[in-house]
Amino acid sequence: MNLKQYGNTEQEQVAWDSTRAREVVLEIMSFGVNDQQIMKICYFLIMELEDQTIIDNMNEQIKTYIDRLSEKSEDGIITDMGEL
Repeated sequence: MNLKQYGNTEQEQVAWDSTRAREVVLEIMSFGVNDQQIMKICYFLIMELEDQTIIDNMNEQIKTYIDRLSEKSEDGIITDMGEL
């Protein structure tokens, strides 16, 4: 007896989701964004999540990095890398 499979297996769906996410990242990177812009994009994407607990936890972390990237000296060099 031959079984026909309709749709994707769970592994295929995970692979498809990862591929699609990577395509989105490549499209964003094609704009020539810098580190601070990447962090802002991450922040805005986090705000689109449905789980408020995840939003709160991730926002707390990413805002720390955004603030550190914003702390530049007059010549535009990041002087306090902290945990970056």
